[in-house]
Amino acid sequence: GAETVEAYLIPEHSAGAPLRELVGFQKTQLRRGESKTVQMTLTPRELSLVSADGTRSVQQGEYKLYVGGGQPEKSSGVMMRFRILGHFDLQP
Repeated sequence: GAETVEAYLIPEHSAGAPLRELVGFQKTQLRRGESKTVQMTLTPRELSLVSADGTRSVQQGEYKLYVGGGQPEKSSGVMMRFRILGHFDLQP
């Protein structure tokens, strides 16, 4: 059957940021009992947040990245913590 691997960015430092944001997904076909390794590349765009004035930027702070078969509360998956050092605005 088909399985969708989802990646969610969860900012831990910004009160105005969304609770979580879907930043990538990949569909793969699996046979019964089979497992696969899936690779995803997250660009600065996927790691960015939108501020109240509408500008998009990569913001310094603490984050979690959840990767699994659904939303973090509804499926088993892997949660990774990381920190972004520095800040930069993205071009529209």
